[in-house]
Amino acid sequence: MKASNGILALFFALLLLAGRPLMAQEKSLFEAPAEEINLLPKTDFGFMLGSSFTTGFGSSSLFSQSFAPHFQWNPGQRFSLVVGSLFSTGHFSGSTALAPFGLFAGEATQDAMPQRLFSTTVYAFGAYQLSPRLTITGGSWMENNNYQAFMPQMNGQAFNMNPRGVMMGFDYKVSEHFRFGAQFNVSSGYNPFSPFSPAGAMNRGFFAPSPFQRNTIW
Repeated sequence: MKASNGILALFFALLLLAGRPLMAQEKSLFEAPAEEINLLPKTDFGFMLGSSFTTGFGSSSLFSQSFAPHFQWNPGQRFSLVVGSLFSTGHFSGSTALAPFGLFAGEATQDAMPQRLFSTTVYAFGAYQLSPRLTITGGSWMENNNYQAFMPQMNGQAFNMNPRGVMMGFDYKVSEHFRFGAQFNVSSGYNPFSPFSPAGAMNRGFFAPSPFQRNTIW
């Protein structure tokens, strides 16, 4: 029974993550033309609208919509800050199609599954140019949603659907055509910004870059 419950929770989590258009559209949030910070606009505001449809076993499906505003502020010639959020909602239907596989314990379990999903993610990302060659970056993010692991037999932390995390990194410009850097991420729960997470894999292909990866604008 625990194995079946775990499979169900994993399947539902993958459907939830697959409906996040941010993973396929974060380029405009975290990337810009190859310009120095002092050449970027003083302020910049934008937003994205997205919609996606995911289908699974039988007639199970997830239809989601999202709105992602972001604001970029460059207070000086050496510092740049981007803050933003992602608001998404989705409708999950056809859960009874999983019943033949023995993934439901009964009607009580089906009633515990939310049919309308809500998710809010906020983030902040900054970069400081220590020298014409070296730039330090840092960011933080957190998410809140109405999905909870509804199986009491499971470890709640194993399927933590309200994650948060921070990152720090650097970028060193050796020449106009060569640079290198590194970044360090610490997070609790799943990490939607990880290039190895299921969300990144389903939306952009395996080993796709993270939104918090070193930016090319510096």
